[in-house]
Amino acid sequence: MITDIRLRSQQLVNPAFDDPKELVAWMGALQGQEYSMAKWAVGLRLKKPDIRKVEAALEKGEILRTHVLRPTWHLVVAEDIRWMLKLSVRRVKLAYDSYWKNHGISEELYIKSHDVIVRVLEGNRYLTRQEIGEELNRAGVVVGDDLVKYFLGRAEVDGVV
Repeated sequence: MITDIRLRSQQLVNPAFDDPKELVAWMGALQGQEYSMAKWAVGLRLKKPDIRKVEAALEKGEILRTHVLRPTWHLVVAEDIRWMLKLSVRRVKLAYDSYWKNHGISEELYIKSHDVIVRVLEGNRYLTRQEIGEELNRAGVVVGDDLVKYFLGRAEVDGVV
């Protein structure tokens, strides 16, 4: 039956993987807006469901949480991010364009934010969205909590973060 094939192909019955990275690589990408549920979407597809393994893979950077396919969250393996971005960047940028324009984010303002984001994340340093917003504000790119996500979304699709 089609339902059985779908359940097997989604690794929901008779899962084939012990390692979260291998599972995500096999799936290509998993969409999941809510972070805790996205982690569990991977964890429950393992031979032995284990959220700690998923969290460890995310902490090590083996699995990335990104907007690579459209302005929604996806989990992908680090090795796949560049080629996926090359395929999807034009479409994702088009989707983001209306957000950026509606919030008054010009190309000039984005470039200024880009420079700040690159500087504060150099050397594999990682900050929270709030901390990046504070750094942008200190650098004169005045942003509220809502705008930080748009600067970071653009930095994602440009391959900066």
